[in-house]
Amino acid sequence: MAATGRLSAAQRTAIQAGNAVRQEWYIFVPIDSAHSGYTGTILDNGIFPAPGSEFQRVVKAGQRSHKVWNPTPNVKVTPTAARYSFVCDNSDGRLYENSADNLYQVPSVFQAIPQECYIRHRIYVAIYASSGTTWSQLAHMEFQGQIMDIRHEDTGNSKKEIVSATTTITCEQKGAWDTLRRTWKIEDGIDAPMTNGGVDYDWRVP
Repeated sequence: MAATGRLSAAQRTAIQAGNAVRQEWYIFVPIDSAHSGYTGTILDNGIFPAPGSEFQRVVKAGQRSHKVWNPTPNVKVTPTAARYSFVCDNSDGRLYENSADNLYQVPSVFQAIPQECYIRHRIYVAIYASSGTTWSQLAHMEFQGQIMDIRHEDTGNSKKEIVSATTTITCEQKGAWDTLRRTWKIEDGIDAPMTNGGVDYDWRVP
């Protein structure tokens, strides 16, 4: 129920009806070594893209699992951030780090390494109406992940010719080190009067 509570009535109806689901992947590349800004490039505009679309790079969407917790000073935990891997077609070679037109660069401006870039993954559901189909984003499912690892796999034939090239991108939830992996300390608390009007004070996290 917690997840469905973030859906609009139209989205719930569409999902219950089995309407098409569409996903979108972008790669964001820093514009300089200071990472003062990023520019986005479409990796794939949907598992169900418009006919003739050139943005059909993702061949295996993968999956991810998120865990939420609230560590306190009295509970020893080792949080882990959500990691997400998906597989892309790399037949054009643009996911190789050393290719001339690789996707980890702002052409003629800055060449980044993959780990300086991040992925944005969004999910949409189709809303059908007499006026046409619209794609409604499931906003709470958006994921932004810092690229952690790039793995290339090339398949050859008996003539040693490359017939298939794929790249697996693994990324980790962006900003996790600053938020999810932080444990509350005593110094984070605020003394506040107890609700029963007593003179003693309790401790709470703001």
